[in-house]
Amino acid sequence: MFDQHFDELKRGVPAFEGLPARTVRSGYFATRSGRAVDSKTGRAAADVEAYELILRDKPRLLSFEEPVSFVFSHSALREGWDNPNVFQICTLGQSDSAVRKRQEIGRGIRLCVDQSGRRIPDPSINVLEVFANESYEGFVAGLQSEDGRPQAELAPLPQRTRGPAARSPTGSVVWPPHEVLIDRAASAVRGFRAVAASSDVSVVEHALAFLARAALPLRRRTVVAVLVASGCGDALASDPVRGGRAIADALQGALRA
Repeated sequence: MFDQHFDELKRGVPAFEGLPARTVRSGYFATRSGRAVDSKTGRAAADVEAYELILRDKPRLLSFEEPVSFVFSHSALREGWDNPNVFQICTLGQSDSAVRKRQEIGRGIRLCVDQSGRRIPDPSINVLEVFANESYEGFVAGLQSEDGRPQAELAPLPQRTRGPAARSPTGSVVWPPHEVLIDRAASAVRGFRAVAASSDVSVVEHALAFLARAALPLRRRTVVAVLVASGCGDALASDPVRGGRAIADALQGALRA
């Protein structure tokens, strides 16, 4: 089915016009024993080349010289697969598990890299398209609805702050303007130095997790804005756990400045 539609739609797309469908697709399908399964024949461990390309040879897979652009998987790529240049995800299976959905979407929320391996913190480029089934409707709505709290970023801090802080007539803390918050946090995290590390989750997801633990209802776009404005997006993204902690700490400090 893929080959048929690819051949019909590739006309007018310079990158694909001269390529047969079989050269642009590959797949990795995990088994309970953890072995690779051939994407064409279905025989266990038969397609070593596909396994090596998708799971082991990231530089080659990211290279413009490598024609493979469509990767099919089942129960595999949500477990430790690190490819920052995923821009479209098409879900074929249906699941009610929010954890599984986060794992699947997590494949596409890393900052992309150029051909030299440099992170590109450009919001206009880092756009993920998810072609999902009906089971994603409520999940996506929850992600995009600010956790059900309108104007979440204007909500008061969950605890009193030290030092001078603007307060409303009722005595609750008033958060600073969005631009001020971003500027303060970006300045605080600027100069971050990475330590060699790897993680199955992006720096943005780690930052959001740390903020959630602190009961701070900040949105993803605020974290991304700090990442971009900091000027050290590459360092933060290359050390996701420490980078996420640094961004979360910087935002909390900015709120208490």
